[in-house]
Parts: sequence; structure tokens; C-alpha cells
Amino acid sequence: MQALNPQQEEFCKLYVSGTKASQAYKQAYSKPNMKLSCLIALGSRVLRKSFIQARVKELQDLNVKLSMKTREDHIKKLEEIAFDSDADARDLIKAIEVLNQMKGYNLPKLTMQKMQVEFVEGRALPVKSGTNTLTGDGSNTAIEDKQGNV
Repeated sequence: MQALNPQQEEFCKLYVSGTKASQAYKQAYSKPNMKLSCLIALGSRVLRKSFIQARVKELQDLNVKLSMKTREDHIKKLEEIAFDSDADARDLIKAIEVLNQMKGYNLPKLTMQKMQVEFVEGRALPVKSGTNTLTGDGSNTAIEDKQGNV
């Protein structure tokens, strides 16, 4: 990969952090009085360069890796608290609540109506209906009729 100058490196860091290309250009290249149309064009031009795109991808991959590592560290620490027999009860409960949220166990239930129909003389007539309740982890997918039979 081609070596980046300090302005190009700063541009890449700003862009990866969520700054628009025009604003990243304005900040990295110290162009506070430039027209917005020029900033947009120049920011786009810098962003089209293959070595800039490669550096942006590298920084994005690093951010993902660091984010996952941080999440894993948090989960590990919360699990230590949740399974520590000497921990305060409030700390245990809070650790378990946060772990459940991080793992998606607290997703709301989704209830869908399911109906079977029969076509009689070109019209759809209901035959059987029931509900299908799904939880965040995809469990509890049994169909129940109106009497509660599965």
C-alpha cells in the first residue's frame, strides 16, 4: 500500500469515524473557508483513490475487530460477576440483565396470526386459524388453535 501523507491519514480516520468526505477533507486539509461544492468534489476525489480506499477498509476492519474484542471483554466480565457466589445480589441481577440484553434474549415477542383457507366457488373461506408466537431466539413457534390445542 502506498504511504499516506499526514492529511490523507487524517482524512481516512475522520471518514471512518463517520464524518462526511467533504467535512473530512475540510478538517484534514485545513480548508475552513472553501465553498461546500468544492469540498464535496475534493473529498470525493480523495475518496476515489485506491490507496485511500484500502486504508479506509483497513481502519474499518480494525474498528470491527476492536469493537468485537471490547464486546467479548464486557461479556466475559459480566459472566464473572453473574456467576460469582460472593457478589452482591443486586450486582448479580444487573449482570444477568445486561448479559441477556447483549445476547438478545430480551427481544419482544412477535405474535402472528395464521389462517388456513379453503377456496369455494372462487372465494377464500377461513377453515382454521391460530397464533404463532415467536421470541427473539426463534423458539416457541407452535401453532395453537382458538381452543389452545397445538
